Amino acid sequence: MYSVRPAAKGHRVRDWGVRTHGLVGGWVIDGSSPVSPRTPRRGKSSRRVCTVTDLHTLGGSSSGALAINESGEVVGWALTPAGVRQAVLWRVGEVVAVGTLPGKTRGQAWGINDPGVIVGASSGYADQSDRAFVWQGGVMRELGALGGSAGSGSASAVNNRGQIVGGSFTGTDPLLSDHHAVLWDHDTIVDLGTLPEGNESHAWRIDDAGLVVGVAQEADGTDQAVLWDRGCIRRLGGLGGVSSVASAVSASGEVVGAAYATDGSCHAFLWRDGSMTDLGAPDRSRQSWAYDINDAGQVVGSALVGSPPGVTYRAVLWQDGRMVDLNDLTDQAQGWELTSARGINQRGQIAGTGLTGGEAHGFLLQLH
Repeated sequence: MYSVRPAAKGHRVRDWGVRTHGLVGGWVIDGSSPVSPRTPRRGKSSRRVCTVTDLHTLGGSSSGALAINESGEVVGWALTPAGVRQAVLWRVGEVVAVGTLPGKTRGQAWGINDPGVIVGASSGYADQSDRAFVWQGGVMRELGALGGSAGSGSASAVNNRGQIVGGSFTGTDPLLSDHHAVLWDHDTIVDLGTLPEGNESHAWRIDDAGLVVGVAQEADGTDQAVLWDRGCIRRLGGLGGVSSVASAVSASGEVVGAAYATDGSCHAFLWRDGSMTDLGAPDRSRQSWAYDINDAGQVVGSALVGSPPGVTYRAVLWQDGRMVDLNDLTDQAQGWELTSARGINQRGQIAGTGLTGGEAHGFLLQLH
């Protein structure tokens, strides 16, 4: 069981995510993991062997897990009894409220590395701008922004060298500023830039070698999955459609994300050695998204199953050339409907969000 450490009281929660890159062109990559009404489960299978652990909340109605490290520590967000979204750390059976920056009331943790350093964003009720933070050893501090002390930004990931990536507005007013991918390297903020003639970009992940992946806009406003390597930005291509986004990179340089196909559907992809492979999607919905990949090549994400009005999100795993519904690997007697898998470590532990008892909760699942 998970115990809960109290969190500070606050105000109403607002939607989280970076402007234009929290939900870009339909990309489901912000902190609000997809949930949907329950649908009938398939019959019992001999593969239902994985146990799902409820990560619980801070006393509120919902939570969402967004990242996991090699120790099985998970970060994300959870609601308090007052309905305030707080950045949280789940570890060793407890839910820890990470806290907020001075003058802020709400937060969300986006990433955690193996030493336990956490990054994310903090915001206030009156001041709607996000502030990027890093949390280490129980102490939270602001990372800074391209717009200076009054600037706005969000930290998405941190590698084991302590390098942090995310995005920042270039000025003090988000409505009048461009949003650029940034790297925080030992208290120095570096503008990673955009594509030629493009105005905006955001970095979603960084590996220990310093490879950064994310999304950048073209001059015509379409989104492109990109990779930054030693200061140079590279397009990763697509699946024939107009837009794509890269969400994670493995130690071997394999990149996963999602891209539109020629028929307008959105499919998860795997990019390796200059070539992008379509990971596929359910036949009827034709929608899937990949969020993370481990060094064994296991990919996790979400897929839309069924056809209107009976569509439902399902947490999925791609391995050995096929897509597996994680719900088919669990004991249905536990009462879970797993809707989104956001992170996977080398031990096969998966963190994500699902429905249990009518509420959306973060979960931890161990593959066997």
